[in-house]
This record gives sequence, structure tokens and C-alpha cells, in this order.
Amino acid sequence: FDGVDYTGHGLTLQAYGAEDNFSKAVAGSGGVFAGAVAGVGFTTTSISNTKVNVSDSTEIKLGAISGKGGSGILNVTAEHIAKFDGELIAASGGMLSGSGADVRHTITADVDVNLGDGLLTTNNLLIQATDINVSASNHAQKDRQPSKGNIYAFAIGLAGASGAYSTTELDFATVITIADDANLTATSDNEADGITISALNNLSIYDKVSLNAYGALAGTGATVKVYDNQLLAQVSVGKRAELTSSGDINISARGNGTVVTNLESDSGGAITVTVTDNSVN
Repeated sequence: FDGVDYTGHGLTLQAYGAEDNFSKAVAGSGGVFAGAVAGVGFTTTSISNTKVNVSDSTEIKLGAISGKGGSGILNVTAEHIAKFDGELIAASGGMLSGSGADVRHTITADVDVNLGDGLLTTNNLLIQATDINVSASNHAQKDRQPSKGNIYAFAIGLAGASGAYSTTELDFATVITIADDANLTATSDNEADGITISALNNLSIYDKVSLNAYGALAGTGATVKVYDNQLLAQVSVGKRAELTSSGDINISARGNGTVVTNLESDSGGAITVTVTDNSVN
């Protein structure tokens, strides 16, 4: 929305992005030296930018103040949803057997709402409405929950060694910026109207790894990790910006959600070693 003079009953500015990535792999081997160098895995990657930009040189007048009547409501929304998941089933058997399973998910998502761009010194963003609602939201959804788990690995033989590794890496920046000298005014007889500005990160992540290895010499290693490089939710109000409302002004930057990891590892044999690492950070 660049250099626009807009008058009207109401206005909605919306940017929306979504992707849905799902991978599935099934692998098996058998024989005297089956799977000695066997390994199976996959990677899903998502990189996205979802933005609403309104320039300094824009004026928006809605409802009664516009002379056109109507609701006078301004809704500005940027929303991104990353759906991702996977299922891997791996099995090996023989006199000397080994299996490895490696699944990685990498999600990078920027969601921005910029009210004013700070590029002009003579013109500044002007918004006049009865009700102003501004939101930016970023969602990570890994919640299909396959019945046997996201990784189900099984190895058996005279000598068995296996490992299962599931990693989810998140990098979210969800930012609303009110530029220097911007002017936002909400005027209404309805006390429920006002100015609401909200930045939100939401997670719904479930990950399960099941690993079993059996042999005269058996060892298992299982790892589930969910971590972030950043989970930034931020609202920034610039210098000399004016927010005026006849009702409430609510500004929030927050994160919520659920992250559940489940790790099951078992080994059996004359000599057995089991190592597990289950972490959410």
C-alpha cells in the first residue's frame, strides 16, 4: 500500500502464506552382511516471507470521519502457517546388520507488518478509523502423529548397531513496526473499539522415535531434538509516533503452543548398549 489516499466504509489488508510438506520413506534389508552401510532419511525445508507494507505517504480514513459512513474498521493481517511432518520405517536383518534413520526439518519464516516505512521526512502515515486491528502470526504445525511414530526402526542380527535421529529446527521472526511519526487514531462511541496490535508465534509439534536393536552384540542410539535459532515476536513503535483511541489500546508480543517429544529405545543381546537424547530447547 504505497502512496495511497483511501477513504471508505472499512478496509482489510491481508498477506497469507502456507505450505504443507510431508515425506515418507520405507526401507529394509536382509542377508549375511545386510545393511552394513545401510542408512535412510530425508529432509524437509521451508523458507518464507509474508509481509504487509504501508508507506509513509499513505492516508487511510474510514467510517464517519471519511464522510462515507460504514463500519470504519481497519484490519491489517499477516499470517503464515508451516505444516510439516514425516514418517520413516526402517528394518534390517542378517548375520551382521545395521540400520540408521535420520530425519531433519528446517523451518525459516519471517512475518512482517510495517505501518510506515520511515523513508520520508515530510509525509507521515495517517490512519483514522473507528477500530484498528493489526496482527502478525507465525504457526508451526507438526502434528499428524503417525501410529508407529515419526521414526520406527528395527535391527536384528549376530551383530547389530543402529541409530535414529529426528531434528526440528525453527527460525521465526514475527514483527510489527509502527514507523517514526506515524499517526493512528481510533474514534468510536462503542467502548469495545480501539487499537489492538498483536504479534504471535504458535507451535504445535509432536515427534516420536521408536528404535529396537537385537543381536549378539547390539547397540542403539536414539535422539529427538526440537530447538530454535530464534522465536522472535516483537512490536516496535517508532519515535514521535502517536496512537490515540477513545477506547483501549492493547499491544502484545507473545508465543504459545505445545511441543511433545517421545523417545523409545531398546536393545538386546550378549552385550547391549543404549544411548538416548531427548531435548526441547
